[in-house]
Formats: sequence, structure tokens, C-alpha cells
Amino acid sequence: MLYLNLHEQPQTILEAIVIARSCCSLNPERPSGRLKIGDTVAASYVRAGIDDGGCAAVRHVGLARVFRKFTEGQLSLPRAAADFQIPISRLGDLGERGKVHRDIYGSREKMAPFTLGPVEPASSYPILWSHDVRRERSMMVAPDHSGLVRPGCHEHARSVWATATRLHLRTGLRLNSECVAACRNSQPALGGAAHFCLL
Repeated sequence: MLYLNLHEQPQTILEAIVIARSCCSLNPERPSGRLKIGDTVAASYVRAGIDDGGCAAVRHVGLARVFRKFTEGQLSLPRAAADFQIPISRLGDLGERGKVHRDIYGSREKMAPFTLGPVEPASSYPILWSHDVRRERSMMVAPDHSGLVRPGCHEHARSVWATATRLHLRTGLRLNSECVAACRNSQPALGGAAHFCLL
């Protein structure tokens, strides 16, 4: 499969046709490179399997190469003399999946024991809930809400809180808005989109 990542959106149909036809002239032996039309670099491309969806929307082909090597347990940096072997584990070997958003807060009370309130310094149930790209510029993201227990749901709230963690993973990750796929808290909290409970 060929992943072609345009550097700019074609301004005319003719420009789009020229780019599309130029793809046919790419060397099938080259796993990655740049598509040049005249003196202009119009796109970057990577040949990869359908499971390598991370090669889409990558402007710098070197980053795609680093990513693919990383999935094989190697850190391959462009100027390094050799690749570094790095241990990789499946998340399931490190812990178990925590609760998703509908298990924390939602319209079905039997599933979700909390409603959301403003964040407080001494919150009994801190929750990382709202998506705000301005806050998600680092790996440490603080909780932004407090969980308020629904009437008669205290036992259920405690069982949900037993899965609180400092590590939160995004689900439904989109390339256009999310900056981080995972974040941490300084203290255990419940996650909004999804979180991963370390054993």
C-alpha cells in the first residue's frame, strides 16, 4: 500500500491530476521518499501495509521510518551509527483495562455512578474528562472535574474508583486534534475517554 501525504492541498483539478499521475512514476523499489513535480516537493510517500496506518498524515518520511522500526523493538535514529534495541511490551502484560467514559458518567445510572462537578483541590473522586487541546501539550494532564456520586450509588462508585490510575490512554484518536495518545496524572484519577489501570 502506498501512503501519499500531500504537503499542500491541490489548488486546481489539473494540479490534482498531475500529482496523481506522478504517483505512477514512483520507483516501486523505494520504500519511502518525496514526490517532486518540477522543483517542488508536492508530497511525501511511504510504502507500508494496511496495519501501518500511522504512516498516514506524516510529512517527514524519516519519522515514518522511525515509527515502523519502533514497532519492531528498534530505535533507528537518522544520524545514529546503529539501531538501539528497546524492550516493548503489550499493555495487557503491564496492567488491565480500566473503565470507559460510559462506566463513569452518563445517562444510565446502573452503569455510571457519577455526575460531574467542578474540579476541587480535595476532590474525593478526581476525573480527567474534558478534551482541551491547549491543556494536552505535555504528558502530565491534571484532572478537570470532580465525580459527584449519584444517590444510592456509593458502593458502585467505590468499585469504579478501585480502577483509578495515573495513566490514561485515548481511544478514538484523531490526527486532527489530539496531541497525546497517553497522559499521566500526579495522583490517581478516573479517565474520561478511557484509562488503563496498572496492576
